[in-house]
Amino acid sequence: MTKNFRLSALSIAFTTLATSLPVTYAQAQEQQASEDAEKILVTGSRIPRANLSKPGAVTMISRQDLENTGYSNVGDLLQSLTVSASAPNPSDNGNTSGVTNFDLRGLGSQRTLVLLNGRRLPNGGNGADAAVDLSAIPTAIIDRVEILLDGASSVYGSDAIAGVVNIITRQADDLFEVTAEVGQSHEGDADTLSLELVTGIVGDKGRFMVSASYDEKQEVYAGARDFSRYDWTLNADGSLGQGGSSAMPWSNLKVKDADGNDIYVTRGPEFGEWRPSVLDKSLPNNDLYNYQEPTLLQTPFERYSMSAFGEYDLGDTAFSDAVTFNFEALYSHRKSTTNGAPQPLVPVWGGYLDFTYSPDNYYNKMYGPKDENGNPFAINDWSRRMVETNGRINSVENSQYRIAMALSGEFNAFWNWELAYNYGRNDNKRLKTGIFNWPAAKNAVGPTHFDDQGVLRCGATAADLIEGCVPLNIFGQPGTDSEITPEMLDYLSGDWPGIQHGFNEVKVMSANIAGIAYELPAGELGLSFGLERQEIEALNQTDAVSINILVTDGLGRPTGGGYTVNEAYLEAVVPLLADAPLAESLELNLATRYSDYDTFGSTTNSKVGLFWSLNDQFSIRGTWSEAFRAPNVVELFKGQLPAFENGDDPCAIANPNQNCISTGVPADGSYTETIGQIRTNVGGNPDLQPETAKIKTLGIIYQPSWLDRASMTFDFYDIQLDNAVGTISAVTKLRECMDNGLYCDSVHRVESGEFAGVITGVDVYSENLGGINRRGMDAEFAYDIGSTAIGDFKTQLNWSYVDLHEIIEPGVPTRDKAGQRMNGQHAIPEHRINGTLNWVMDDISATWNIYYTDSMLEVPQSQGGTLDGFTHKIGSSVMHNAQVTYHLDTYNSQLSFGITNIFDEEPPFATGNGNNADPIHSSFFMGREYYLRLKVSL
Repeated sequence: MTKNFRLSALSIAFTTLATSLPVTYAQAQEQQASEDAEKILVTGSRIPRANLSKPGAVTMISRQDLENTGYSNVGDLLQSLTVSASAPNPSDNGNTSGVTNFDLRGLGSQRTLVLLNGRRLPNGGNGADAAVDLSAIPTAIIDRVEILLDGASSVYGSDAIAGVVNIITRQADDLFEVTAEVGQSHEGDADTLSLELVTGIVGDKGRFMVSASYDEKQEVYAGARDFSRYDWTLNADGSLGQGGSSAMPWSNLKVKDADGNDIYVTRGPEFGEWRPSVLDKSLPNNDLYNYQEPTLLQTPFERYSMSAFGEYDLGDTAFSDAVTFNFEALYSHRKSTTNGAPQPLVPVWGGYLDFTYSPDNYYNKMYGPKDENGNPFAINDWSRRMVETNGRINSVENSQYRIAMALSGEFNAFWNWELAYNYGRNDNKRLKTGIFNWPAAKNAVGPTHFDDQGVLRCGATAADLIEGCVPLNIFGQPGTDSEITPEMLDYLSGDWPGIQHGFNEVKVMSANIAGIAYELPAGELGLSFGLERQEIEALNQTDAVSINILVTDGLGRPTGGGYTVNEAYLEAVVPLLADAPLAESLELNLATRYSDYDTFGSTTNSKVGLFWSLNDQFSIRGTWSEAFRAPNVVELFKGQLPAFENGDDPCAIANPNQNCISTGVPADGSYTETIGQIRTNVGGNPDLQPETAKIKTLGIIYQPSWLDRASMTFDFYDIQLDNAVGTISAVTKLRECMDNGLYCDSVHRVESGEFAGVITGVDVYSENLGGINRRGMDAEFAYDIGSTAIGDFKTQLNWSYVDLHEIIEPGVPTRDKAGQRMNGQHAIPEHRINGTLNWVMDDISATWNIYYTDSMLEVPQSQGGTLDGFTHKIGSSVMHNAQVTYHLDTYNSQLSFGITNIFDEEPPFATGNGNNADPIHSSFFMGREYYLRLKVSL
């Protein structure tokens, strides 16, 4: 019986049986030697053991898997897994911070706990964020990534509802390794460059490793790809219409026709005479502005990182044997830029209803539309897309720091201990340009006069002069002498950029004792218990102009706060049977954790697991667990502010019903809505309570004797999440108000006058909703075919099936979203399948990867998330990646050439997203891409 199982912060190995996704039977056999020598930690447990069996399913991604796929970022690789759902990544231009998140099982990235070497990381983004930014983890330091597909609050505390991602760094070793990679899309854009350096030293008592890396990727605009060049909308008859915005460079103005009726007029893309605006998206030649052309499809970034890992043996001391000091240090810095379509000036959208473009303004008199008597209008509802700015540019700098230190040792041959401190911080700075100051714009469209020098000034007369004001001409044509001048733009936006800074910070102090409490007939009774204190603080601070809503597209109101939690946990591994009939081994796992928060109080969460190995071929595993998630800083303390949500107002119809009328819609049906966006009121809620979950899993492992080196696993899961923190979309609230009279008190409109019925805000604040029920199965088949006349082959197939994904909202019928995508979110395909074939012959190796995503039914935004009316089928997709590597004897080097998306497939069409595709298909966005990599090891 081996009793030497010293803990090491650098060797926290969350290893699996042959049930992990890329781990074959042969690899499991190779791991056995190290298992016999030293007990290690397994996923979801703090008790070291030699037996790698575990009740919960675990997926492992090796460093070789990361290199074979062609993904340069661990977050991109995670998003390609069958268990992944839509999550932010750099292909999402609305992702202003440039982060990459991971959403396990479609429960939200905030419900997946991400660890580095078993310890927490700070969240990342603009500040006061909800999830870890995986792009801040350099691939140079990664040895493997392990994913626990089970709730783990009893072991790790909050956030581990969907599961746990544990990124494990490489061991310190005598090495010097340099890797360089370049890439480009088949369109000649999306250039990438990656450089990595890793070196290590091993001495008698110490081990030390340092790394450095540099990555960059160039931007790609949506107009550079056919599928994203326009924003296509799904019409009521199922056809597609070329969408866009009613805020157009050729202006869109509400005036009176000869009969006194309200109409919208424009000069049109041809910049001709004033005529009625064509705003119907179903018409092929509408006047709407295509905001896709100047919008980024791929966010450019530049990132560098440095890290250091090490341990030093301090030897025996008076109070402990084999004392070891471990440390980890990581720094990552990223610069990125997003560029949205140029900012429109639309006073009504900003909530300004007295923003009249004066008939006494020189430009209105000269170039504006005229009534039947040739007089200019007093225009109260006007808009103009300010394309002269070249867009709304977010310049972001993001830094992540992390330091972890630990002392560990042994009390005797049976017990070990660890004291650890973990500090992580993510800092972000953002500068936003191309936005406008509302008071300045109001001055610029008021009455004007010419001064004594013939210069046009703001104010009706010299006595009314507004110093510094430059009159604004919204009627001119961009690119001509009549366009908006630099002087006009400078007055509106020159001194009014958006400025934001923020951070996320985590501090964790822990003490743990683990060991063998008793020798039972079936094996060792293992125990682990400990204490942990966690301090979370976060801030998102915006400028005063944004806070007071004085600009057209401000950065919101400040969000800041924090909380502290003190925790105690206990875990036991109890062997029940060994070498018995129908029970080669039977092991019981028990865990419980008490958490005391200074925000909402205390909670206790427990777990029971069972691993039953019937014989060499069959094993059964299962768990029942409680999990929870404490409301994060942004959910608790986000500053309340106005925002916008894509969608149409269902009450903007000719004959509104009484529910619509009760919110302020005119009974005569005179209210029309042409924005295509809904103004909302968003913000946090300090009274939120934690989410709770009950999770059940059952797995079958089969290693057939008739097929050597093959393994099959089937894992069934059932997750019931209650008290979920979230928001009900404005589209859903508007639809439910009109159809069923629900949420009408959340809808606020102008009650009278010219703008009667216009939405001034729909409340979508954070709240504890009903919950989410998720049920499904994950399966894997892995087979090491072995040697043949044409080389060695290994193959693997992973399949995830979603049987149920219910969203429970108060007062709304429960909806199963499995196989659906609704409201531009919640893409939940029923089936996802990944296949891999590896081949090796002499000095050449190759990998072929296939990624399949099932088709989904989609309910457009206008349907408010209901299945009434028409639906659209998002087609299934298949993507192929391949890589060939030549292994050179010189300097132990490797030269690899790879292609992603070999057949240049476009993502299937989906609505509710400017790119006409769901982020679950983001790997398709660039089309076919090529890369070349050289790795040299000394």
